[in-house]
Amino acid sequence: MRHECTGMIRAREIQTIEGRQAYELYKVWLESQKKKGPSIETFCTSAYYSSFLKFTNWIRDTRVPDPGKYIEVMNEKKISPALWRRSEAYEMYLEFIDKRADPYDQVGVSVETIQALSDAWECKTEEVFSRLTLEELLELIQQRRLSPWLLFCSKSFKIFVSKLHPEDRSLLMTTIGSEYWAMKLERNPEVVVNIRKVVASLGV
Repeated sequence: MRHECTGMIRAREIQTIEGRQAYELYKVWLESQKKKGPSIETFCTSAYYSSFLKFTNWIRDTRVPDPGKYIEVMNEKKISPALWRRSEAYEMYLEFIDKRADPYDQVGVSVETIQALSDAWECKTEEVFSRLTLEELLELIQQRRLSPWLLFCSKSFKIFVSKLHPEDRSLLMTTIGSEYWAMKLERNPEVVVNIRKVVASLGV
């Protein structure tokens, strides 16, 4: 009877947006291992069903910008899907983003974030930083929805920083890891030039 109840619950869940997303992420996980994704029916009986449903909701709440990349990192580290929501796993993902992800991909996510905020606030992209609070900016940085690659090439960001109280400025620079990024930008002058062009076209 318990098995039938579980089956009925999953049959309803899989029809929801979260259920469908969980199934798609499950397929991404298998495909990254060179395996073929199963049918929805097979997924519903999988031992990983609950893990992927919880992971889907966690992604929504955490606002992970690139779930596919997250799964790639978890595979590389050989971490089970049941553990993907742990803080240690998320820190591994952020380390990957900071040190190994393509800078242009990171800037692309940042551009999408700024454009989304511009649309939501019905303002020009160049006005976004003037509307952000420090708390909002810190959250976007921690989620890697705004990358230091773009921030340190942005005049609007520099103006934002210049208006902060010294303690708040110190908190922001610590969150970003300013010393690390100063060296990274210095070692990649060609990338910086290209990103500045993107930033200029965006108006920030």
